[in-house]
Amino acid sequence: MSAAVGDDVEDVGRRFARLASIPLDELPAGVVHATKRIIIDTVGCAAAAMDADVVARLRDVRARQGGLPESSLTGGGRLAAPAAAFVNAQAANLLDADETLHNFTHFAAAIVMPALAVGESVGASGADLISAVAVGYDIAGRIATAMPDYEVTPDGELVRIPGSGFSWAALGAASACARMLRLSEDETLHAIANAYVMTPLHGSLLGFTSAMGVRASPWHKYAVYGSVAEAGLQAALLAQAGLESDPTLLRRGSEFWRAFGAPSFDWSAVDADLGERWLVVETAIKPYPFCRYGHTALDLLGELMAKHDLKADDIEDVELTMVPFGPMQALMDYRRPHSDIDVMSSLPYALAMVANAVPAGPRWWAADLRADPAVHAFVDRVRGRVEPAWHDLLVEQVGGGGRFRRLPTRVTVTARGARVSAFADVPSGDPSPADVYLDDAALAAKFSTFLEGVGAPGSAARLLEAGMDLDRAVTLDGLAEVLRR
Repeated sequence: MSAAVGDDVEDVGRRFARLASIPLDELPAGVVHATKRIIIDTVGCAAAAMDADVVARLRDVRARQGGLPESSLTGGGRLAAPAAAFVNAQAANLLDADETLHNFTHFAAAIVMPALAVGESVGASGADLISAVAVGYDIAGRIATAMPDYEVTPDGELVRIPGSGFSWAALGAASACARMLRLSEDETLHAIANAYVMTPLHGSLLGFTSAMGVRASPWHKYAVYGSVAEAGLQAALLAQAGLESDPTLLRRGSEFWRAFGAPSFDWSAVDADLGERWLVVETAIKPYPFCRYGHTALDLLGELMAKHDLKADDIEDVELTMVPFGPMQALMDYRRPHSDIDVMSSLPYALAMVANAVPAGPRWWAADLRADPAVHAFVDRVRGRVEPAWHDLLVEQVGGGGRFRRLPTRVTVTARGARVSAFADVPSGDPSPADVYLDDAALAAKFSTFLEGVGAPGSAARLLEAGMDLDRAVTLDGLAEVLRR
């Protein structure tokens, strides 16, 4: 879909609404495949969290509110589509194992889950879901990347801008749900506008920033994706019912982005190559249930241990050399997770999980591991140092609104009286270069581990089969079955 002409060039919202009607056969094969993988990853992450106490409580609260039993809940049962979207999106993001776009944000939970929920309710096909998620993810990602995430202070320090949060994902969720409901272009435009007025607070107002140095809430992280997902779905349903909001929301010159706490907005980036460049193809699959900033260190420790045949007890010292960036240092400084959700904020603890060969997945949250003296002893052997020379590389990458594609990291291990070291600047799971890409076999392996002991036997195999066959699926029952148990 090439750029429109005339007044439509200035109306990004209408171009988004038009994109939302794209059929599956107009999507490039690479986009279809990448979208299937994101759907599999998101549903798998939700299924892996189905036994978490938080998810059980959310299920119970929404079940007591009632509603038509039209959409599947992770862990069992059916509820009205908005309620299912809320619970499932929150579950999909809970373990911090869901996808990451350009190593700065992840939001597929808020796109896939409302689209799947409303798709079940209307009997949509797998092809519908693929198209909807590709579009919704692209629209949300473009809005996100058009808002700056980092800045350099007058004294030269690189910092994250406290602002934009993740509530913008509701606009992508509304687009995806509009596609599932087969709304008209005008109705889709109103769905996007409805989502804008219905989405919750942006992240900086939630009272914590988690990996930015403040502990998370006991039940949610820096974004309540359940609320974002539900807002997007409700916005589409309201538009379907004829309820409209300002259709000029996304015309160039609008300052809608101020509501998300962003200091500026790059209009040239938000719709460049729309319909030709698809952000879902540029998205990473996370192998660990942990903040993306720490993945390179986890990779390197695992590689060193495998190469030198080391066990946790062999290791006398771990030195992590890292970039001069506050959030990365905060991950190193937080050493004792006080609750399961805190696990995503402690890099020494995550390194202890790798060192002790604890399978990546829900097991990392286990209370017995957080209290294990052997784990604490390993954490105490981990130390960090900042490499000032890497500062310029970060600044160069974020210049002009960019993000980190490279995050230099070195891990040095002292074991059996010898020191061994390894360096990398791209974590596993990124779509490129080829040597870090998690192919379909690796994606299958991720959920063989994540779903072990969770759900019904064979859940991982059914998830992969249902996801990869989506373009031929008449209904969404295969994915829904994995969610239910």
